[in-house]
Amino acid sequence: VKNFFVSEAGNYSSLLQGTSRARDEAKMADAVQALMEEMVPELQQFEEHGILSKAEVRALVKKRTDFEYRLRRRAAERRDFERYIEYEITLERLLKTRRDRLGIKKGNGTGKFSCVKHIHFIFDRAVKKFRGDVDLWLEWIAYAKSEMSSKVLSKIFARAPRGLCALRFVARLEACVYV
Repeated sequence: VKNFFVSEAGNYSSLLQGTSRARDEAKMADAVQALMEEMVPELQQFEEHGILSKAEVRALVKKRTDFEYRLRRRAAERRDFERYIEYEITLERLLKTRRDRLGIKKGNGTGKFSCVKHIHFIFDRAVKKFRGDVDLWLEWIAYAKSEMSSKVLSKIFARAPRGLCALRFVARLEACVYV
């Protein structure tokens, strides 16, 4: 009789884990969906200005959705973040080239700053996940400097782990040299 209850408890526990997993997956899907919905105005502007075609927008949404699911899974790896950042930087360059070719200036609702902001958002999530990864912090600092994102750069320095104090000092010296 005791074995019956033990085995039944084990079955219930596996059922509860299954529902918990389903809830986690539903939360993840909702979070990804909400993030993708925030991008809709930007994507519509790309299409309206002729920067991206409808098919390219669909491909972009699919690719970003795939990346977001990879980042939100429990065992997201640093390489997943790196690939997403590389993809977004490449996309940003493509968009810049097309804006230049079409003669569209920055600030006309063509997504220049939203791409940079999105890349910073990915870096932010990466350093939250991999707090002690100095190389990741350095990559973010280098990107922020390359985009002249001084406000973001100051926030990065403020948030960097204490062990990176020397890094802050060196990076500030480099920033002064480049100015």
